[in-house]
Parts: sequence; structure tokens; C-alpha cells
Amino acid sequence: MMENLIHIVFDEAGAENLKESFALDDIIAGEILVIEDDLACGPLAPDAGQQKSSRRRWWEALAGEEAMGGVDRDWEKLRDLGQQMRQDENNEVWIWAAQNARDVCGYYNLLASLADFTGRVHLIYLNNLPFLNEKGGVFYPVRLMEILPREFLKARRLAREVTAAEFEVDGEEWNRLAAEGSLLRILEGGKKIRGEAESYFDKELLNRCRLDYVKAWRLVSQVRQKNRDHISEAFLYGRLGKLLEAQALEANGPFRQLRDAELKALSHTPGEPPIIEDDHENDR
Repeated sequence: MMENLIHIVFDEAGAENLKESFALDDIIAGEILVIEDDLACGPLAPDAGQQKSSRRRWWEALAGEEAMGGVDRDWEKLRDLGQQMRQDENNEVWIWAAQNARDVCGYYNLLASLADFTGRVHLIYLNNLPFLNEKGGVFYPVRLMEILPREFLKARRLAREVTAAEFEVDGEEWNRLAAEGSLLRILEGGKKIRGEAESYFDKELLNRCRLDYVKAWRLVSQVRQKNRDHISEAFLYGRLGKLLEAQALEANGPFRQLRDAELKALSHTPGEPPIIEDDHENDR
């Protein structure tokens, strides 16, 4: 068992699978921190305090006060992590990232908090690596939660130190994305993130309900399943809300919660569907 090991992951179900792997072989057993905020969407800022404030406002506007709690909890976790690393020089951090925008953005964002601990930070990036599913078939996971506990025993061998050069280069990449001002981020491959307008998924949402009414939860599920980044549900529901406000969509009668609404795309002029932008200048 490796003492003083702190694992960081970006999805709760993936954390549970990792924890279960400790019971199979406790050589890498340690504390697990789950980063809750999905940094693949919403405003960014080079300054951590400014980013926290802008993201709290953005999540509250998008999905209510409860949704912004993850930003505050992450802030506290990273503050406490820094204290742990300073108090005990034997502490090491292992960052687990699957090949999706949320995990890669989460990794980038951690670099500023961990920059003082070069040599003690490791990355396990599951980039185009084959794993076995429950039936013994080979597949390429895009989320940590898809990996069976026993397969983490293989994945742990991929741990490698994040070099000083990576701290600098990847940190600059994150600063570039923050300065760019996009509210949506897509993984192109490797660790390459591309900024997109928040209307990026609008056309797909509309096309999936052009012929008949479709439940909002089904629309969101279909778009998330098709997209390997599994973009935030709250983000997609926010886009449906904007399309309703712009009368690009209509609802089949009243509804209590948007996820239960039956939606259909309205016919406009031929060609591309309307693109609905939000004004988030105050959040950037």
C-alpha cells in the first residue's frame, strides 16, 4: 500500500469504481477527491477568485442555487489539498482523466493549484487505451465510470509524473482558453481542447424533434450519448430553455419541469435553424 497518496477524479461513479479496486489490491489505496464542477462549459478566468465568482453566477442562472454548490466545494477541496501537500512532503497526487472534455479541462484547471508541487503530481490519462468490459470484450472508455474496478489495476501502471515543462505548457493552454471567452469546450483528441459557442448543440437538439414531439429528457439523453464528451445535462436543458424562449421550439401543453416537457421544433425559414446566443459578458 502506498501511503500519502491522494487521487483526483472528475466523476462520482468513476470514484466508486476506483475505490472498489483498492479492495482487490491496496497498493495504491488512498484518499479520493472528486472535482464536481464541469469545466467543459461555463466561463473561465486566469484568476482563480474571478473564475469562482463568475462560475457561481453562471451555474445559478443556468440551474439554480443548488447547482453552484459544486464550485464552492471544489474551492475548499483544493485549498485543503494545498495545505496537505505543504504539511507533508511525502504526499503525492494522482490525477485520473479519461478522454473527454470534462476530465481534460479539469486536469488543466488543477495545474495552477498544484504548480508548487512539481515532482509529486502524476497523471493517468486514458487516451485511446483498450480495456475489457464485463463480457471480456475490448472497448475504449471515454469516462472513468466505464472502467471496471479490476481494470484499474492495469490502468495504475500508466501513472507518470507531470513534468515542469507540462505545468508550463498546459498551464498556458488553459490561460488561452480562459482568454478566448468561449462558454463551451470540446475535446478534439489527445489533450487538445477547442472552444465553441454555447449554441453548438442547438442544431442537433432541433433536428431530433422536427417530425414529432419528443420528451426533453430523451432529447438530452440522445445528444449526450452521441457526443463522447457527454456534455452536462444542465447545460443542454439550459439550451432547450433558450430555444423555447426564442420560439424555435414549442411545448405540447404546460409542464412543471423542463425535463418532462414534450418539445417540437417550429418551422421557420428554410435553411439552418436559428442560433440563440446568451449574453454572458458579465461572467467573462
